[in-house]
Amino acid sequence: MSITLYRKYRPKTFAEVVGQAHVVRTLQNQLKNNAVGHAYLFTGPRGVGKTTIARLLARAVNCTNRTQDGEPCGTCRACLDVLAGRSMDVIEIDAASHTGVDHVREHIIENVRFVPAALTHKVFVIDEVHMLSTSAFNALLKTLEEPPAHALFILATTEVHKVPDTIISRTQRFDFRRIGMEDLVGRLRWMAREEGVDVDDRVLVDIARRSDGGQRDAESLLAQVLSVGGKTITEQDAELVLPKSYTSETIDLLEALSESSAKRALDVVHDLVDRGVSASHITDECMTIARRLLLAVLGDKDGLALGTSDDVRARLERLAQAFSAPRLGAWINELIAARQKRASIPELPLELAIVQFCGEGETSERLKDEGRVEDSPGELEEVPGEELTDVLAHAEIALPEEVEGHIEFKTVQGKWEEVVKRVEAAHMSLSTLLKRAELLSCEQGELKLGLEFKFHADTLNVQKNRRLIEDAIKEVFGTGVRVFGQYVHADSDVLVTDLVGKFGGKEL
Repeated sequence: MSITLYRKYRPKTFAEVVGQAHVVRTLQNQLKNNAVGHAYLFTGPRGVGKTTIARLLARAVNCTNRTQDGEPCGTCRACLDVLAGRSMDVIEIDAASHTGVDHVREHIIENVRFVPAALTHKVFVIDEVHMLSTSAFNALLKTLEEPPAHALFILATTEVHKVPDTIISRTQRFDFRRIGMEDLVGRLRWMAREEGVDVDDRVLVDIARRSDGGQRDAESLLAQVLSVGGKTITEQDAELVLPKSYTSETIDLLEALSESSAKRALDVVHDLVDRGVSASHITDECMTIARRLLLAVLGDKDGLALGTSDDVRARLERLAQAFSAPRLGAWINELIAARQKRASIPELPLELAIVQFCGEGETSERLKDEGRVEDSPGELEEVPGEELTDVLAHAEIALPEEVEGHIEFKTVQGKWEEVVKRVEAAHMSLSTLLKRAELLSCEQGELKLGLEFKFHADTLNVQKNRRLIEDAIKEVFGTGVRVFGQYVHADSDVLVTDLVGKFGGKEL
């Protein structure tokens, strides 16, 4: 079913391609102006249309009745032969299976010298080109530099960083994107209707999410759902073939976290584990929902409605009111850390993340009740733009200038926990940030702290936060020192990047 569905609805024109308008428009303009290049490099995630567009381009350059907008007619002999896969002048090579230089010489270098048998252009589509050996790339290079006029090369890869720069420089590079949720759901809805089946939109949204922007994966999942049978497919029907989603239970867990109730949150986890749900799956579900909440808090309110019932949406909206963006960011960081840990008890990293997160909230509330802090747990207050710009661009200028003595690095290491405890007594959230920091150096009266997220480094460098730390250091060591947070490790977590973009830098 999946093979039939995928082949049946493979785009036959550029207009049918979804989510790659920037690539399609450029190629169509080149076709209209007879300015097609001799070599292209298509790069991007798997299943987003690289091979499909390569075949479309192969048809278009050979079409004898191309339309004014660059579309292949689909009816001429060239179009029919390429569509049917029987043209000897369109050669598709899987580089993953043929990595050696001998294969490149035999199937490409020797073959390219001969004129096309029936078409005007001989097209070589090399899929997963990054898998070629160094010798094979070197052999291909000369042909790409001086190809015959009748030759067209289309290289496709999911790992462009493995393709030599010498190859890239001799091609026109097109970067394919993951297909957006709206486009992908629309495509799936259309395919289902073409099959005469009405699929619940929430199922389509679930499929689109699971495919992570890949059209091929989404179509394969849709085929599995359609295999259930019937003219109407509901969420209950889809659960027969799709992995079950535990959205309601995940919301229960987040509601417990919003109230800093570790026991309730752990009860949810243990109940799911007892039902056979893996700890990693629970963690991933938490991360997915927390991300949606974070984006909603940052302004994307519509994201809460995608694929959810009215009841679930109402609960998510209440949670969005209960959490701040920095607090959600902190929880996502805990989940990321838990996901990377391994333990003999699989659920233990997640349990520790819950206890840590709830413990911070409880302690902060207790300190607040005692009048020892003014800030709510994890809340970030806006900092004047002029101060933030000055801190980020000239951090050393904003540091305090009075330095009363000298502290050895080993001395700081020996009593650092005491410093953190003093900061914790004044401000829980700031102490949490310090626990994540790495002591880098202490020279010329300046203590440098390394943090793995730029957002954390920027936050620490805000003057109010630095002063709290410097005061604690002075209490412990009896002398002053300048403190500076330094971003030392790049991380791929786009959510932290979103926070930096939205907040820039804040006071804790």
